[in-house]
Amino acid sequence: MARSKVLFISHVDSYFSGFIDLVRMLNSSAEYEPHILFPANYPNLAKHIEICSAEQIGFTALALPIPSGAITSGFLARAKRSIIARSKAALLVFPITGYLSYLTMFESRLRTIRRVLASTKADLMILGGDIVGHDMALYIKAGHELAVPSVLLPGWMASAREPAELYFENPRFFLNRPMNRLLGHFFPRWIYEHRGRALVRQPAQEALALETLGLAPPLPWILHSGFADKIAVESEAALKYGLAEGISETAMVVTGSRTHDKMHDQIAIAREARAKLCNDLALAQDKPLLLSALPPDQLYGLGRPECDFSSYRDLVKFWISALCAAADGNVVVSLHPSARKGYEPFIAELGAKISDQPVAELIPLCDYYVACISATIQWAIACGKPVINYDVYRYRYTDYQGLKGVLTIEKQDEFLDVLRRMASDDTFRNEITELQKIDAPRWGNLDGKAGQRIVALFDELVEKKKR
Repeated sequence: MARSKVLFISHVDSYFSGFIDLVRMLNSSAEYEPHILFPANYPNLAKHIEICSAEQIGFTALALPIPSGAITSGFLARAKRSIIARSKAALLVFPITGYLSYLTMFESRLRTIRRVLASTKADLMILGGDIVGHDMALYIKAGHELAVPSVLLPGWMASAREPAELYFENPRFFLNRPMNRLLGHFFPRWIYEHRGRALVRQPAQEALALETLGLAPPLPWILHSGFADKIAVESEAALKYGLAEGISETAMVVTGSRTHDKMHDQIAIAREARAKLCNDLALAQDKPLLLSALPPDQLYGLGRPECDFSSYRDLVKFWISALCAAADGNVVVSLHPSARKGYEPFIAELGAKISDQPVAELIPLCDYYVACISATIQWAIACGKPVINYDVYRYRYTDYQGLKGVLTIEKQDEFLDVLRRMASDDTFRNEITELQKIDAPRWGNLDGKAGQRIVALFDELVEKKKR
């Protein structure tokens, strides 16, 4: 009996990282044949293609990897973003031209995606999320036209505040623009008021093209609110979050993730794994171990006026220096999947150790975790690890609001103070740990069976498709 084909769409580094363990699990099964589609370039595409080739995982790459050090980095990357931004801005000057350009572009992409889906003969399609302004809605629509159900495996949920903060200083999204006002009049769900400023989720020309083609989600400001058949969420907390934002309860299924299974396995060998980590990185085994996820660079483009730092290098220097001073050098840093490799020597010079292990494998081994509004914080909560959430960009998201085991701060002096206390005051750290453990079950069921629950969801959708 032929295996059912599951097509994973890997748009970015983090999607591949979230998929790969599940892909490996399916690749060794008798029921499913995984295949990964790489629609576009991203920093670690070449590495991910090598993994697929080495492990005999089927894949299709629609674009060749860009060599390291080419246009994806430094000045040329900023120049490329500037050219694209100016080209889009030019289209907005001519409303009808802009609308028709988006319409033509979406229709062309939709035709390409239909051909790709038909050629792969997929029975099920998996996406890392559904984000307005990206092409996930095109895949979902093409899938439905070809009777291919879609499942979202999102690593995070988000409120309307997240895109509102991202676009707050960008005039293209201001409602006071004539075309945006017209969009808001006919489609008021595209409007959101934030900090006294009315914004649209996408500029009018693009939003109207999405509406014309039936690609616009019912809740444009809400992440993952499109037309995927199911959303496999990580936890009861994520389910509650989605419900509060207006996503239908019937659209979501609490499965957990393969990341949870990885943490379950690591917890079982935590003592040995921690000893090996400390030995490999020359860290003290008898001192509290600080793990930190370095925040990605959010200072490019229009920048972030609310941030205390004008350059990412200065931010990294302060962040790492503060960690090392507080923890007496017993610091492990996990880089974001898209982080520039050029920062590794700089971080090492400041006294921190960098680990290439997935952060989900490191979290069960640490004593406390430091990150910036990261989706990985939910994993630390699930493991009962105290968290310092240093909102260095001052986005002020509400994801972890009210959690006593997550200490959210945004000022430098407060960050330094809580770091010192967490590192040196065992009683304080233990108190925060116990508070975190109370909330842990709501943020992840670490029973090692999340993969089985995800496959059960796949079974349900594939069987429904065959009927």
